[in-house]
Amino acid sequence: MWCRKKTAEELRQEVKERLERNGWKDRCEVVVIDPELDVWVWTRSPHVADVLKISQTELDHLTASGKPDHPKEVLEEILRKKRIPRSSALYEELATRVSLRGCTDPAFRLLCETLQRWFPAENISKDLRRSICHEH
Repeated sequence: MWCRKKTAEELRQEVKERLERNGWKDRCEVVVIDPELDVWVWTRSPHVADVLKISQTELDHLTASGKPDHPKEVLEEILRKKRIPRSSALYEELATRVSLRGCTDPAFRLLCETLQRWFPAENISKDLRRSICHEH
């Protein structure tokens, strides 16, 4: 029997409906990261170019349509060519230096919006808000 693979949105809706039927109505959200979390790296921030040791022109070319078609593979190729080890330290540096506001991926935007709704800015200290939003 042939089965069609569900889209990220179909899967998200199905899981959300199940949660709501089981007592979580108006108290849940489902985020399906598709295809991979590496998509948040691909913003036109000069910090991305700096961390990945590529020119801003190269980064602009890679992000011309929002993100590369295969973000994880492109990132791995750059890291290999530049001899940068793929490590938690690399992602920590990116997360520290690059604002998440530039990410246009719908699932990632939904995650950010949900976290902002659940944890409103007025409940977060000014210092923490600055570090998360990269406000200066």
